[in-house]
Amino acid sequence: SSANLQVNGAVSVAESGSGSGNQYNEIYTDGAGALKILGSVTERITETGSGYADNEIYTDADGDLTISGSVTQTVAAGSGGSENEVYSYGDGNLSIGLGVAQTITGGTGKNYNYVYTDYPGNISIGAGVTQSNTGGTGSAYNEIYTDSGALGNITIGGSVAQTGSSAGYVDN
Repeated sequence: SSANLQVNGAVSVAESGSGSGNQYNEIYTDGAGALKILGSVTERITETGSGYADNEIYTDADGDLTISGSVTQTVAAGSGGSENEVYSYGDGNLSIGLGVAQTITGGTGKNYNYVYTDYPGNISIGAGVTQSNTGGTGSAYNEIYTDSGALGNITIGGSVAQTGSSAGYVDN
C-alpha cells in the first residue's frame, strides 16, 4: 500500500532512558508514500544505560522526504550505540529547506550521524550541515551521501562541518 504523511507544523520529540531498553524517536512513512513536514523537526534522546538510542526521519519505500524548516537531532549516549539519521530509503528525493544539525556525545558502541538517499534520489539542503560525533569509545561516523551512484546529486546551500573523535574508529 502507499500513503502520504503531511505535518502542517513543527515536530518535537524527546525521551530518556536509563536501563537496557532501546529508545526510538521515529517519524516515517511505513511503505511507499511521501513524508512532508511544513516546519522544523527536533529529536532528542538521553540514554544513560545500555540501550540503543535512535533518532530517525525517513521514507521506508518510494517517496520524497521534504522538511520545510530545519532538522536538529541530539543523542547523549550511554553504553549502547546511537543513530541520528535523515534518509529516503526508496526512489525519492530528500529536501530540507534550512539546515541540519546532528550531535552525538558519549557512547561505547557504534554512533552514526547520517543524511542520505539509499536508492536513486537527490539531496537538497538549503543551509549548512553540522555533524558532531564526540566523546565515545566506539566508532564515530558522520556522513552525507547518495547510495545511487550517478543517479543522485547533493546540493548544500551553506557550509558542511563534521567533527568526530573517539577512542575507536572515526569516519567523517
